[in-house]
Amino acid sequence: EIGFKTANLNIDKYCALCFGVYEVSVLIDENRSEFLGIANYGIKPTFNKKKPLLEIHIFNFNKEIYGKKIYVAFKKFIRNEKKFETVTKLKDQIINDIKKLKKENEKFF
Repeated sequence: EIGFKTANLNIDKYCALCFGVYEVSVLIDENRSEFLGIANYGIKPTFNKKKPLLEIHIFNFNKEIYGKKIYVAFKKFIRNEKKFETVTKLKDQIINDIKKLKKENEKFF
């Protein structure tokens, strides 16, 4: 919706995560490649959604994986999910979260 490609998973039946942003590693089943990424689990309050969704932005990855099996490992909690005043402020926060995470993991980039 706002310019970040994500893998979206409905997982609320399977786990009880705290709503928020996480550092994740993602394993793509078809080629067993592991990627670093950032994920948000929550209800997207800026968009007034109600159903929890896990959205994963996989770094350095641009393949179609719709319908593919992926494995997600949660490595670190970054921050709580929150409602932003505008979509622009949300996008700015996402960009900052990604920059910070990539800087912490420079050896992979």
